[in-house]
Amino acid sequence: MPNRPVFHEKRARTEELAGRQPVPANGSGEAIRWGADWCVPVGWSRPGWMGLPVALWPVIDRGEMVDHYRATPVLLVGRSGTGKRYYRNGTVRRELCTGPGVIDLYGPDFSLDHGRWEGTGGDCIGVELPAPLVGRLLQDEAHRFQPATRYELFDDQLAELVFAMWREASNGSTNGRLFAEGLSVALLALLSTRYAAAPAETTKAIRCLSPVERHRVAEFIDSGLEADLSVERLAEVIGMSPFHFSRMFKATFGRTPHCFVLERRIDAASAVLRKDRNRPIADVACAFGFATQAHFTQAFRRRIGATPARWRRGS
Repeated sequence: MPNRPVFHEKRARTEELAGRQPVPANGSGEAIRWGADWCVPVGWSRPGWMGLPVALWPVIDRGEMVDHYRATPVLLVGRSGTGKRYYRNGTVRRELCTGPGVIDLYGPDFSLDHGRWEGTGGDCIGVELPAPLVGRLLQDEAHRFQPATRYELFDDQLAELVFAMWREASNGSTNGRLFAEGLSVALLALLSTRYAAAPAETTKAIRCLSPVERHRVAEFIDSGLEADLSVERLAEVIGMSPFHFSRMFKATFGRTPHCFVLERRIDAASAVLRKDRNRPIADVACAFGFATQAHFTQAFRRRIGATPARWRRGS
């Protein structure tokens, strides 16, 4: 999967806009930026991120565009910058706020006849929702996922999920594919239940894995602690979609697949550290699927209450 999102835009009056020069807005001396060239990310996830495409988008101080179009749904969560946006589609006009924590969800085939921005510059985090990847993660539930365009949402849980995705994606994805996919599935589940055009059913009880399913999954995890496991691969073991598997796994084990696997890795590594006291800690970290020794040490301290070195010494 490419790390950089793919953007589809069309602009009527392109030649007219291209001929315009930035001009002062309202006599302020600040220039208006014409067109949609600035309406694209300025920062991307680092190699290794395997979740939904996430990127850093600009919030400009002054800008204007016409005939804007996006084929792929995108979720934008404000991080900094404040101001106003003025959207027009036909006879429908909207005056919207921009600011930290403000969430906009742009559905598929979103179009805008005219848009204008005024305020102070900043940035926001954007998560694209491409149909092929959404289909892989939701599978039999994908047809129910129909994100509807919504403006000025305030949802702390949704915002924190998006920010967590960006922190992980921009820092090299040290927690691996399992964590990235887990965040992505959690985001899709939240959007499906709260903001889809036809919200998913939430009254249905989530069943637990059967004893046989539980055993097969646990056995598969324990046999591949060194591998870059994924929610998709674990779900395949018992023939489920990643979406249903994630919910049923948590209902069964009381924790997410990522947390469960992390605990199993730390427990196994702690035994090896005591058994083979001459083996380098970095080698043990690598053997149990940790990207770096620093990440291993941090996770080990949280789980055991001591660093790997102190644990090995028995103190």
